[in-house]
Amino acid sequence: MADPTMIFSLPLGEKVNLNLTPSYLFSLEKGDGIDEGVLKINLGLAVNLGENWTIRPEGGLHYFVSDFDGKIYNFGLGLSRNLMKK
Repeated sequence: MADPTMIFSLPLGEKVNLNLTPSYLFSLEKGDGIDEGVLKINLGLAVNLGENWTIRPEGGLHYFVSDFDGKIYNFGLGLSRNLMKK
């Protein structure tokens, strides 16, 4: 499987960013066509909690390209820490 993704980030304030991450998941198996992939559109926030910690809630939709009526909703929550000093 391959999942090339673009990440777009828009600052909403000093400590909050809005993130849009469209991507396309496709198989590298022989015989699988490009039309059998999954189009993914995720929207999330990055909220700086201080001391290099960021919380990242995200939600999105995944559409099966071969059957555009079939979709999956996803929700996630991430936590990241910047290890480098600014």
